Amino acid sequence: MSKPYHRMSSKELWTEYNLAMNEVQLIVNNMAEPMKLVKLKPTDCTGMLKADGFDEAVIGMGNQMPNDPVLIYDADKCIDILMKRDGMSGEDAMEFFSYNVQGSYVGEKTPIFIWKSTLEEIE
Repeated sequence: MSKPYHRMSSKELWTEYNLAMNEVQLIVNNMAEPMKLVKLKPTDCTGMLKADGFDEAVIGMGNQMPNDPVLIYDADKCIDILMKRDGMSGEDAMEFFSYNVQGSYVGEKTPIFIWKSTLEEIE
């Protein structure tokens, strides 16, 4: 690498990326055995934090390297749970969820709450 990534132009970053990917491909091509993907099981993820009372809203687990896996919740389902279980209005459930659930950071293993949408809806 000739200079730090944050000082590179888009073209320079793309070139660096392609060089790195070529190196990865060479390593993969020269492996004695094909690499096997291992599916992560919940029992492999001790220490994940749960949002109390929202087990029905869990949709899986995930992580962003190098962090450990965390639970992932469907935010819409969390709102539905608050409305049904606690008798909250939609507005009250959203406010409570935003501040007390989604807004509670408890460290690196804090769960992720997602709002499901398509790429077209995001863009």
